[in-house]
Amino acid sequence: MVRDGVAPSGPYVITDGDLVVFRTGTPFGSVLRQYVLPKSAVALRKKVLLDAHHRCGHQGLRPSLSHVEDFHLPSGTRQMRDLLHLCVVCRTLRARRSWNSLPSVGSDVLDLSTKCPYYKVAIDYFAVGDKIINLVT
Repeated sequence: MVRDGVAPSGPYVITDGDLVVFRTGTPFGSVLRQYVLPKSAVALRKKVLLDAHHRCGHQGLRPSLSHVEDFHLPSGTRQMRDLLHLCVVCRTLRARRSWNSLPSVGSDVLDLSTKCPYYKVAIDYFAVGDKIINLVT
């Protein structure tokens, strides 16, 4: 990882193939190297972020970003947040649902609620031939 006889200093390192690598550490003491995707590579960054978002199962911002393991994305959090606002599945899963009236209550039931008791009485019956059976529950 030495280029032109100069040892790398800081987190960014330029490798032999002119690729920029971000060097960071893990909590366990090992060194982690990630390829840097510049902001100018818009299509590739979007593809990497979408892939990570689909792999985590549309769980949100932090789980999606944790699935981006091989790449370092400067301002990737902001781009992932913008991508999540456009994701139809996430918007459907996290949508607030509201009704003007309860879904099981129709307009005729609401009208009956303003009437006095026994305003309307109904009887169910079942007829087979000449025999009639009242169904009262």
